[in-house]
Amino acid sequence: MYQKNRRIQTRVLGAEHPDTLTTIYSLATVLASTGKHEEAAAIHRRNVEILKRVVGAEHILFLATVASLASTLHSFGQYGEAKELYRTNLEDHKRVLGSEHHNTLSASYGLASFLDCMGQYNEAEELYREILEIRTRVLGAEHPETLVVKNNLALVLEGMGKYADAAQIYRANLDSQTRALGAEHPDTLTSISNLALALDYLGEYSEALDLHRRNLEVMEAPSFPRGWTSLCVNNLSSLVRSLPCEFHHRYRGVRLYLRVPPSSSSSIA
Repeated sequence: MYQKNRRIQTRVLGAEHPDTLTTIYSLATVLASTGKHEEAAAIHRRNVEILKRVVGAEHILFLATVASLASTLHSFGQYGEAKELYRTNLEDHKRVLGSEHHNTLSASYGLASFLDCMGQYNEAEELYREILEIRTRVLGAEHPETLVVKNNLALVLEGMGKYADAAQIYRANLDSQTRALGAEHPDTLTSISNLALALDYLGEYSEALDLHRRNLEVMEAPSFPRGWTSLCVNNLSSLVRSLPCEFHHRYRGVRLYLRVPPSSSSSIA
């Protein structure tokens, strides 16, 4: 569809008309979403050059195209250029739109996610906390976008080994998501799984197991995608395998259900 629109707009409006360039941006975004990252990056790169000349480097479409180029480059391992683009794009967003504009927060989120993926947790934590403060103030503490940032902040803390801090955020997020989205919403179930894994790291096996079992009961419904159920089973299986001996009697039924053998240190049949 975008290819057809692009041809029509190029013929009627011209190759460098803003509407044509917007369609090209959408085409590249779709290509990236289907895994054609290099092709998408090439289109975004050409579009950036044209947009800078036609509408200027402060136009919202130019800023959005640079952000998409950074994300696409990140997707196929061009980390050096992606990082540079993420940083300059965030600076440009702040200068043009202000620090609290939705697009600026999206640009900040993109850089934070990149840094998280690269294991640069300290800077990622700082950015996520800045985003969280603004989104909490502007959108509210239980807005879905605020809750997503909280979850990602907790993941970063977990990556830094701060499991108690991560568990505290996961627990608060879980309470908010249960109220705002419902107990069976995918985001709520994700928070349950994340909290359970953090508790596992902290050695709080009893609560971690109960949370995994709670998730599994919901996900076993026929309406749930198999991938979600499989992920929950894998998490629960991993936890059961790592249990100290004193927990094996209590969760023997779980082991039998999952077909998980006891650990080598166990004497339980």
